[in-house]
Amino acid sequence: DCDGVDYTQFCNGRVLTDAQQQTADFILQNKRCYVFNGMGTGKTMSSLMAILVLARIHPEYRFLIISSKTVLASAWVPEVESVCPYLPLVLAEGSMDKKMDVLYDFKKKFVGISADSLHLVPLETFDVVIADEATLFKGAQGIRGTKRGKCMCFIAGSAKTDRLILMTGTPRAHNCMDAYGLYYIMNDKQRKYNVEHGCNTGDNKIYNKVQFREKVCVPMTFRDYMVYKNCKDEKTWDNIKHSVSGGLYADLPLDKFIDLLNHAGRDAVCMWVERPNANEILLDLLSPAIAFRTEDVLDLPDCPIVDVCV
Repeated sequence: DCDGVDYTQFCNGRVLTDAQQQTADFILQNKRCYVFNGMGTGKTMSSLMAILVLARIHPEYRFLIISSKTVLASAWVPEVESVCPYLPLVLAEGSMDKKMDVLYDFKKKFVGISADSLHLVPLETFDVVIADEATLFKGAQGIRGTKRGKCMCFIAGSAKTDRLILMTGTPRAHNCMDAYGLYYIMNDKQRKYNVEHGCNTGDNKIYNKVQFREKVCVPMTFRDYMVYKNCKDEKTWDNIKHSVSGGLYADLPLDKFIDLLNHAGRDAVCMWVERPNANEILLDLLSPAIAFRTEDVLDLPDCPIVDVCV
């Protein structure tokens, strides 16, 4: 039973904040979930508490922490050594042989690996997978995704993976489509099942990338874009060249670019613009999720702006 856990027996004298306790409870209550807590809110400690509870309930479980080398060394290793030295976090690092020895040693229950070595992780070997700073996998977008993203999808979709937690404080680092990778990792397994069984409709529908984009964005034609940007001078035209199709025509001479627009038609779609309520739509798509803002959790002092001469 994961409800009403007393974390004092796990935290080795550390005092958890309310946000950390609520986040740990949330992770335990949802087998596949997102944690969007801001930087400094204690995501590592929260997930570690959930791991310790699960390790007691399911001593046979193996846990995999995926992150950057820096985060593993600076956040996870010190936290684990401080809280639970009896369950050491073993890093799969060094040569390929050393990494494989750690990954295939089933006596090592708690393993950490960098996102760049994810292709070495064998399927069907870990029960709980936690991706810390999950935006590392925003390139997970199907057959055209990045190698790192594809590997993350294979692990997330493994029959052995009983729990999946994707953690990041910036689910949409630059724009709302950055969040599609997280959505894809979490839902690809269920989407394939739905499509195979003909039930990918209504409330059960899980979107592919094109459908996801249509949910959070609206298409803008060349004509609309020129009105939107109030195109009157060559500088604005240059901005359009850099915006259309991700900058594909940035180096094209202006006269040839205008010929291209005329040939394509001013009513052709040139770009996608976020809907006014894109954030609300994302919150609905990326669920279940928990999010605490840094300023709501930490008592930050007012910081005046000071001019510094170097």
